[in-house]
Amino acid sequence: MIDHIGRAFTYVFEDKDWLQKVLLGAAFILLSFLIIPIPFLIGYNLEVARNVSEGRAVPLPKWDQLGDKFLLGILAFIAMLAYYIPLIIIEFLLSHIPCIGIVISIVLSLAVGLAMPYIMVQIARTRKLAPAFDFAAVVAFVSQNLLNLIIVIVVSWVTFALSFFGVIGLIIGVFFTMFYAGLVSAYLTGEVVRISEQGGAAISVEDVPPTEPQSPPPGQTPSDDAAANDSESSQ
Repeated sequence: MIDHIGRAFTYVFEDKDWLQKVLLGAAFILLSFLIIPIPFLIGYNLEVARNVSEGRAVPLPKWDQLGDKFLLGILAFIAMLAYYIPLIIIEFLLSHIPCIGIVISIVLSLAVGLAMPYIMVQIARTRKLAPAFDFAAVVAFVSQNLLNLIIVIVVSWVTFALSFFGVIGLIIGVFFTMFYAGLVSAYLTGEVVRISEQGGAAISVEDVPPTEPQSPPPGQTPSDDAAANDSESSQ
């Protein structure tokens, strides 16, 4: 995963229309105080993560089919609520237990954070909530990709923290840097799923190329070859 971090910061600029798409994304960030633009932003990032997971990082998605983006954003928001509301309640209860409660809360928060990349990509692929509650698949993915997921979370947190330095650019710059940070995080989210699927892919029977029949030796016809085989089997 470490080898793929560098491209997370550069793939955006491989799209010839990157400036236009980033400007539109920054506009959605600017208007996010209205709440309505937020699902569109989430949906756009999910499309990026899905494309990366399928090996199609470039070009970035267009700002079209807004209905699909809105739907993805709503589904992702519902999934996050379903995970984080119980987590907040459990953490509140654990806060009354000195020391041990804090440790358990941190572990639970980290576990949910590690599960989110897989959940978000599967929602983007299926446009359904069901994958978010396939706990066996979620646990299996996290356990098999623990180190890579930790790298994704750490790099994403650092990138979002650094994005606030956009305030230096006369305040307006923060909207560009925050959207860009989201694209970096979306790339890493899709990439960790892609790497996992590549590394764990098994060859099925359908993937094995059929064996080509061997040609008979020169001067021997197929009927002669079959007769020779019958003779050997009778012996």
